Amino acid sequence: MGLLTVDGCQTEDINNQPDFIITGSPHEGRYSAMNGDINDDDYEDLIIYVPSQINIYLGSSTFNLTYDYYISRGKPCNLFYANINNDDYSDPIISFEWDEYHDYKGKVLVYYGNSVFDTIPEFTLVGENEFDYFGRTGYDLGDVNLDCKDDILLATASNYINNYANIYTLEVDTSGIDNHLHNEDFMLSNYPNPFFSSTNLSFSLKHSEFVNLSVYNIQGKKIKTLIDSEMHTGYHNIFWDGNDAFGNPVPSGIYLYKFKAGNKSITKKMVIIR
Repeated sequence: MGLLTVDGCQTEDINNQPDFIITGSPHEGRYSAMNGDINDDDYEDLIIYVPSQINIYLGSSTFNLTYDYYISRGKPCNLFYANINNDDYSDPIISFEWDEYHDYKGKVLVYYGNSVFDTIPEFTLVGENEFDYFGRTGYDLGDVNLDCKDDILLATASNYINNYANIYTLEVDTSGIDNHLHNEDFMLSNYPNPFFSSTNLSFSLKHSEFVNLSVYNIQGKKIKTLIDSEMHTGYHNIFWDGNDAFGNPVPSGIYLYKFKAGNKSITKKMVIIR
């Protein structure tokens, strides 16, 4: 391989051979997103739609052809990244034209990037009218209004009313989100970690709130809900026996536990060794 000079700088000449190939069934790769760093490790990450799910590949110095996360949804119509809450993580934004509830209104799912990616969307935006196809087109506009948060453009397109398209710029209200990734408010932890058969998850509340505490596998599938109720002020300790919702022991591996109290949420990981 020779040297190629670009703008006065020498670099290795680029050959026409791919460094790696991701193979799959027909239509795999038709929808994809690049140029985003979900976990802030200085490697760009790749999102690819395959039939029945969306795969997320984390970049690294030695790229792994096995996906790191997946999102079990239908076929998307648009994928892109933005940084809408002004942290160091790229936030995946995924649009869908149709589902069984919204009749082609279109919906947009917003996920927050994190060192351990949470495959549960932070919030969902839905079109107002049938056949709006809200979110069919979307782009990261950068910081249009200089508030240190990315603004995004989302479009609706109705093929049934004169083929018009309305364009919206969406400024996400991130007031209060600064605490989203901070554990100090709730002192959330689990012990022991790693563990062999069971662990105790603990947290504290400054005032009474509705709390949801659930366990997910690393692919984002919910394993078990531990709490889904109003909890009083103070310290709480929750025992998890390492079983799923059906009473079956879960296999060894990394698991996520997601804690939600009011409009705040924290996701942490734990390891089971059988």
